[in-house]
Amino acid sequence: MQLLPKIIKNLVLLALFLFIHVKITVAQEDLSSDSLMVLAKKEAYTHNNYPAAITLLKKALIKSPTYTDVRALLGRIYTFSDQIDSAQMAYDMVLKQEPNHLDAINGLYDLYYWNNFYKQAVKAADMGIQFYPDSSSFYLKKLKALLLENDIAASSKLNNDIQDRFKSDKVFVQSAALAYQERKKVWDNPVTLSSDSLMILAKKEAYTNNNYPKAIAYMKQAVKQSPDYKDLRILLGRLYTFSDQTDSAKNEFQKVLLKQYDDIDALSGIYDADYWADRYDLALKTAELGINYHPDTALFYIRKAKVFNAQFKPFDAIDFLESNPSILKDSLARAYLDDLKLTNLRNRIGISYEYVDFDKRFDEPWHFATISYGYRSKKLGRVNTRFYYANRFDSEGLQGEIEAYPSLKNVGYQYIGIAISESPIFPRFRAGYSLFASLPKSYEAEIGFRYLRFSENTFLFTGAIGKYLGNNFYNIRSFISPGETAWSYSFTASARLFFSDDMDDFLNIAAGTGVSPDDPVRVLFINSFANLKSYKAAISYNRVLKRKHMLGLDISWVNEEYSTDTWGNQFSFGIGYSRRF
Repeated sequence: MQLLPKIIKNLVLLALFLFIHVKITVAQEDLSSDSLMVLAKKEAYTHNNYPAAITLLKKALIKSPTYTDVRALLGRIYTFSDQIDSAQMAYDMVLKQEPNHLDAINGLYDLYYWNNFYKQAVKAADMGIQFYPDSSSFYLKKLKALLLENDIAASSKLNNDIQDRFKSDKVFVQSAALAYQERKKVWDNPVTLSSDSLMILAKKEAYTNNNYPKAIAYMKQAVKQSPDYKDLRILLGRLYTFSDQTDSAKNEFQKVLLKQYDDIDALSGIYDADYWADRYDLALKTAELGINYHPDTALFYIRKAKVFNAQFKPFDAIDFLESNPSILKDSLARAYLDDLKLTNLRNRIGISYEYVDFDKRFDEPWHFATISYGYRSKKLGRVNTRFYYANRFDSEGLQGEIEAYPSLKNVGYQYIGIAISESPIFPRFRAGYSLFASLPKSYEAEIGFRYLRFSENTFLFTGAIGKYLGNNFYNIRSFISPGETAWSYSFTASARLFFSDDMDDFLNIAAGTGVSPDDPVRVLFINSFANLKSYKAAISYNRVLKRKHMLGLDISWVNEEYSTDTWGNQFSFGIGYSRRF
């Protein structure tokens, strides 16, 4: 038993070493520029990891140096990172190549506006008005910059021009007039901060200092001063969302929709609040509402597909996007579809080998080889077939297995498995079923059973609870087998650390006690440990290369009491290769 702490320590150290050295080594070199841009947006807008986003965008520009959308996004990320010179250079390069690039003009304006360079912001707004003279947004942007520049004459003239030029757009005219009136209060009473000034302070607190409570306090004051100012409520809703105050966020967005029922920003805010809180059914309804109001905009089509994918229905997501070919003209929609297809290739073949050695219990090592084929079906989910070859106890044997993971609407998904063998070194028959339910707060629960037939029948019941935390999944699982004289138990705690969004790209660390019926190596001993003890630890490393090739490495150790007060160790090493197509 003195060996146990030392082996566990070594396994943990190995896990940490592998994790540190491989976590960021995803094979990005073969991704398209569009796919790299999608990943960069996720790093920036979901994880607030601006350095990682910048690295991804630089890789995209190496592949496509004239891709203006990528460089404009790079300017945005530089802006969020307070790298003003780099952001300005990125925008200047885009506008030199494409003078009317909408995102670059908007980005340049925001860069100047957020950093209090209001004269330059006015020039950027003028550039937008030059190329998009019918766009009301650039007129409002220019007005806001003039107001903060304290150019009373110019801002008053522009406000009057807006009232006359866009008089048919009552909502916009009201927003412009309100912004002007709010700033006029400051001129009349210099002590009071305008709503725009409070919004700038809030953005700095949120995006630079990550101080969301203080940012929310600024925005609540701004909304109090200007309750009909749409931009304030949108930002306040976003800040509530980032702070996991989902209901408060949706309340702010709903107030915007009461005045403008199809507002894209408010609909997007409600979707994000529900999606990030794992309220997928509500997020789906909002996406469908957005599609209904804006049928020519790709944004809500992508978001509906994302809900399908989050609900373990990737092929529904693929079919939905492909059924709307006009939307696929949008580069982001096409990139997301391509990424879904790569991640969810329908077929997979694989081969693996495992070597098992014992220090005391058996003189000869065991050998296991597996050939597998899997495919994805709409009705049955992922379907896997495997053929096992084993050499143990100086005997050889084969076992065939098939399993499926059909989804269950509004619940989660299921596991159904059957295995058959004519060899005594395998169970003659094995069957299993589990129901996996998706729960709030990124939890997942499992309940099910296993049936094994050796010389006698064995029933086991299983239950598990797991949680997705960040990019990782943590799980505790137990098998219980009722017996006439004693019950046998097994418990396993595991942590699966994902290197990317690909579910096959991970490092898994597990430890526990007892025998699992899902372990083909030790399943023969499942009736031997009712009154005996065993402890186990394992590390599995699975790496996806070029999105199609997968290499696997498994190392495990078991310390078991194979007879009363007699202990021995079992060591296993496995290697495998699979290919998607």
